[in-house]
Amino acid sequence: MLSNPIFSLQLTPEGQRTLLTFSGFHNDFGIIYRISAVLYFHDLSIYRIHAETIADETVSDTFLIDAPFENVSILQKDLESDLQRLFTKEIAVLSYIASIDAQTEKNDVHIKIRARRDNGESLNDSIRDRLQETLFKVI
Repeated sequence: MLSNPIFSLQLTPEGQRTLLTFSGFHNDFGIIYRISAVLYFHDLSIYRIHAETIADETVSDTFLIDAPFENVSILQKDLESDLQRLFTKEIAVLSYIASIDAQTEKNDVHIKIRARRDNGESLNDSIRDRLQETLFKVI
């Protein structure tokens, strides 16, 4: 964690959903955009957003999301880590989203290979070669 944090994040249960409260210590362009990208990465849907800028230029944004509350501490750490990268400009939002697409494609290939092997089917050489080529392109 930074000695001077640039935001705080709190997750609280709200019925079947979770309320994410983001408090930024200065108003900045693209806050909701960055938060939405991180929620997209974690496959979380947004049901409602309330954005508020307070007189001293601090920001308080709340998002009602579909996250189950069981593993909230793990989710909160993941969200904070990703948001930290985006707010410190360690990675641009578009690069962050591109990494999601590459990871998803890579996972899809591994799932296809595993499914074929788990079903007891043999992979003929041409299918195996095509899958390996795809896998190497993604990695």
